[in-house]
Amino acid sequence: MRYLLLVGLLVVAAGLLSCTGQSGPAPAVTPPPAVAQPEPVKTGWEAEWQKTLAEAKKEGKIIVYGPPGGDIRRALTEGFHKAYPDIDVEYFGASGAMVAPKVKAEKRAGLNTIDFHIGGTQSIISELVQFSAPVEPQLILPEVKDLKYWRDGKFDFTDNTQKFNLVFAVYGKVAMVYNPTLLDTQKVQEMSYWDLTKPELKGKVIYRDPRTAGPGQASFLFFYAHPQLGPDFIRAIGKNDPGLTRDDRLLLEWVSVGKYAVGVGHSDLQLAELRKLGVQNIKTQPALKEGTFTTAGFSSLIVVSDPPHPNAAKVYLNWLLSKDGQNLWTATSGYPSRRVDTSDATAKYADPEALVKPGVDYINTYNEDSLAIRDKLVPLLNEVFGR
Repeated sequence: MRYLLLVGLLVVAAGLLSCTGQSGPAPAVTPPPAVAQPEPVKTGWEAEWQKTLAEAKKEGKIIVYGPPGGDIRRALTEGFHKAYPDIDVEYFGASGAMVAPKVKAEKRAGLNTIDFHIGGTQSIISELVQFSAPVEPQLILPEVKDLKYWRDGKFDFTDNTQKFNLVFAVYGKVAMVYNPTLLDTQKVQEMSYWDLTKPELKGKVIYRDPRTAGPGQASFLFFYAHPQLGPDFIRAIGKNDPGLTRDDRLLLEWVSVGKYAVGVGHSDLQLAELRKLGVQNIKTQPALKEGTFTTAGFSSLIVVSDPPHPNAAKVYLNWLLSKDGQNLWTATSGYPSRRVDTSDATAKYADPEALVKPGVDYINTYNEDSLAIRDKLVPLLNEVFGR
């Protein structure tokens, strides 16, 4: 009986062990494979930007015509390439007077060799707007499109259609440069423009040739439009044996070495470069008694119609008008950007003499309405200086 009772107890114990799962180690359980979660689908501006950037990388480059000068060339090529290393920049630095005839000739021949142009408003309005594409439809990034980032809450277009020639920096044009060993600084600060036509400065003032687009012509637009100067003042300049040059660097060098006492219509970019090189004996006078004018200088752009690299052109446009692009532009050129969030760069890098100041009489010389007087000015310039 003891034997049967023992066997019975063993059977019951085995059954209990079987029911509680303690008959041996549990088998290893392999977790199910992780299911990859799809990336969220981008919509709106993000999708447009992603697509544009992908196509721009396939295009591989952009062709830009911009201001001359080594510093500005490096900024507009290396700065962009650092942000977008898959897109190369072919950059050609030249004045608007050189760019406009080339673009016009190529376009009329059915050639599309340029994507983007950064330059002065005169040559663009008078010759290149007809070969330009509207700018705003190509703005994609919110930090570029949102008007709260731009002065006065708006974009600044020079053309009356408000579509093509976008200005991204505006400043007060420095009235003249002079050699302080030849002119007393105190007397310069009290000068009128009419003093430039007096006998004591005969043959001692050099002007950037106003018969071609550029800072010289902008100065003469100001002279022509100013009620205290006008055509008679321009004729008086012609009678005082003026020097004329189309070489921006040469104008400044001749003033610095004393060949001329005064230079009018100088290139601000060239002056900035010469100052970095330590050129001596050249000072600036921000305004004379009659004031000065506001200008965009080289700080305006167009996207050329039917560009060979349309997506790269969009990427370049959005980069240039971004906060990073405009900070770099101001740091290199000294022109204060119209972006309101670049005030630190303006304070650090912009030429204080170029900032628009209260109490100074400024005339706008860079919009289409102002440039319309060019049609009246050019015949007068040919009369005074010859063709």
